[in-house]
Amino acid sequence: MTARLSAIALLLAVLPTLSFGQTSEQYGVMGQKLWAAFQCGALAEHAGRAEESRRLYRIGYEQGRTFVEAYKAGKVDQQARNNVPLAVLLMLDGGPTVDFILGRIFESAMQDTSKHFTGGDSTKQKLIAEQSFTNQNCGLL
Repeated sequence: MTARLSAIALLLAVLPTLSFGQTSEQYGVMGQKLWAAFQCGALAEHAGRAEESRRLYRIGYEQGRTFVEAYKAGKVDQQARNNVPLAVLLMLDGGPTVDFILGRIFESAMQDTSKHFTGGDSTKQKLIAEQSFTNQNCGLL
């Protein structure tokens, strides 16, 4: 009986996502996560953590792809958009394909992150990147 109730509870928890897709709020979180992942990926790259950088770029791409497709389909309401970084919102209508838009968002995140690494030697820049990576809790993504 307990196993049956657990299975029913699991089905009820998963069914809304399977049947109806993501909510507008969930898409908004994806918009936040794509920006954070791209920025953290850039920090990891500057810190010399290539594997971590690739992992974060992949997360940003996957979250971004779903988010941009949902945005284009009108599934992201204004309230959810209010939580998405402005840099992401400004790029959403600027390209012929989802990948093109994501490339623009990625480049913007790279530029935003890289502005913290002007001047100084590479050792200092690597240290700053590592500290920023830690301070922004990038490992949690």
